[in-house]
Amino acid sequence: MDELALGTRIADRYVVTGSPLGRGATGVVYPGRDEEAKARDVGAEVALKLLHPTVITDPQAYGRLQRELSRATRIHHPHVLGVRGLVPHERRTVLVTERVDGPSVASLDGILPTTAVVSLGLQLCGALARAHGVGVVHGDIRPGNVLVGPGGARLFDFGLADVAPMQVRPGETPPEMLDGAPPSARSDLYGLGLVLARAALGHDPFRGTSSWARLGAQRSGEACLTPLPLGLQALLRALLHPDPLQRPASALVVRRALVRLRQAPERSLVLSSRTRPAFGIRRTWAVHGIDPGTGGACVFATGVSRGEARRLQRHLDGEGWTARAEPVAFGLRDGAIVLASALVGGVLLPLIGAFFVGALVGRWRLRRLRSELPVVLPACSVQLPARRPRGSEDLVFAGILLLLTAMVGVLSGWLALAPGLAAAALLFRHARPSRDPAVDARRARITLGFQALRTEIEGRGLALDRLLSTSGDLEAMEAAWRAGEADDHVVIGWLEDQSPAAGGAVREPPWS
Repeated sequence: MDELALGTRIADRYVVTGSPLGRGATGVVYPGRDEEAKARDVGAEVALKLLHPTVITDPQAYGRLQRELSRATRIHHPHVLGVRGLVPHERRTVLVTERVDGPSVASLDGILPTTAVVSLGLQLCGALARAHGVGVVHGDIRPGNVLVGPGGARLFDFGLADVAPMQVRPGETPPEMLDGAPPSARSDLYGLGLVLARAALGHDPFRGTSSWARLGAQRSGEACLTPLPLGLQALLRALLHPDPLQRPASALVVRRALVRLRQAPERSLVLSSRTRPAFGIRRTWAVHGIDPGTGGACVFATGVSRGEARRLQRHLDGEGWTARAEPVAFGLRDGAIVLASALVGGVLLPLIGAFFVGALVGRWRLRRLRSELPVVLPACSVQLPARRPRGSEDLVFAGILLLLTAMVGVLSGWLALAPGLAAAALLFRHARPSRDPAVDARRARITLGFQALRTEIEGRGLALDRLLSTSGDLEAMEAAWRAGEADDHVVIGWLEDQSPAAGGAVREPPWS
């Protein structure tokens, strides 16, 4: 059963009251009525989303859906569409939420005045601050997912981003997610920028004659915002920055900026991109920069020492890449330095000196922390000449432990048990194959590229014979890549050659 007929009763409680309101990657949405709530004369109007079979037949996807919706029910905010739960219906599952009778921001007619745009932003910032505060990321904020009704803006579809395969929406999908990064709070802020720009301009901020052109405008940050007040322009450019680390740090930062713009839309803004630091036993570093193969931001390495990060950065700079090494965690050594500085300050100037010097040194040590680096950017594989074979430190240390085991074993077998087990653990870790996250990110990026190219071909209006030919070349390349016959980097280059700027026609695969 793919459709719900008018009057269909679900779980002996909900009744379908109309034709579908919309269709998406996860299901079809119908208007409905809660008969039990109607009897109590409260909240009777609901939305019934009939989930696609792929969502409920995959045990892992369905488990993620249940977990995410369980977390989404903790978001209690007047500008978030409330989730009531999942109910079964004839081997299918229906998601029940509140319903708002009103258009989405994507379907608004005309342009909203600046004061209305600021009010819309304040409402959505409050909703995002509440959601991020309980650890819930939306992952797919766009003008079509924000409804405007009598009570203001309502954000919906929380908890569904990780269930269905991500759809490539040129001009809407955040650049880092196109590169394979998971949804994050900063990608939600990117979506917030899209919603506010659409409301203020009456059209999407990234425009172009093709899907590739819109994707290119996103990566370069070339948003069309010129008719707007300068202060609002500055805020939207910060929200739509292609590098997630350059966007505002949180929804609360954006909210403070909107409060200032309410009285003076032309005023200049200073938006902080710093977040609360992470703490660890040692100060770990990450190396990030621009992937020369795609032009997107990515993480080359994370969780490394300062020396390893510096060595990697020097190597990448020598190869002509763009890279930066920055700390991602505040370690015990940093805490010891701050404490020692405070003690020295207290000796030089009792009480006041300890606080002043400690705060100054702490701010200096925290100044460059980028705690979100491993989360908001995709991983990128880099071939580096290692100083010694990979895992050699483990092998050397395991050899020392085995030698110690033999020496101690002469005296007592029980004493030799601890170093022997430690050596076995090191050898097991060295022998166990590790999964490279950069490979997963690269393959996700290629999958999205095939989807975008397929959308582009369908929108060119080609004749039937030409359409079949170009689609056949695309399918041949995708099939060869999935069969392992085409290298990832070759496929990425082939996909880039299909853009209109490179000729506008699908080229044959390299082996044809």
